[in-house]
Amino acid sequence: MGTKSWNPPLKLESRYVQHFRLASTGKVLFALGLSVADEGKESAVKLLQVDEITMQCSEVSQMPKQLWSSFTDHFQRGTHPLFVFNHIRCTSAGNLMYVYSVSYFSKMELCVCDIEDGYRWQHLPPFPADLKQLDVRSECCSLQLMPELCLKTPFEQECNSATHLM
Repeated sequence: MGTKSWNPPLKLESRYVQHFRLASTGKVLFALGLSVADEGKESAVKLLQVDEITMQCSEVSQMPKQLWSSFTDHFQRGTHPLFVFNHIRCTSAGNLMYVYSVSYFSKMELCVCDIEDGYRWQHLPPFPADLKQLDVRSECCSLQLMPELCLKTPFEQECNSATHLM
């Protein structure tokens, strides 16, 4: 342990994106970022590749507007996009970047971006009705991390072992 050290914090740099969520595929670091538009224009969610040395970001994809709308639709009209983005999380596994809402009032929206297939975005099917009524939602994480930390309830353990989604 004596040979390990922490580097000072680095600042992510992007010209047009102000707010970030980070996720790694194990090979590449990505940032999901919110670009807050000027008045009269729509905000956008962008996927950025991060240079892990310089922390410079370069845009590789933008979430399609209809997918971003699926996250914003359950909020009151006129809600600031940053408030919505505060409820958005992302995680990755292999070549897939999952984006989902942790808002208690959300419809449990979930979409995925296939990083190796030209950054192709898809809306995933809705969760089964019995999952929509859960009072507690846990964060998703990759199996590359400690999987036992992801399994928070016996019900989730049963679901995860049966479907191997995580």
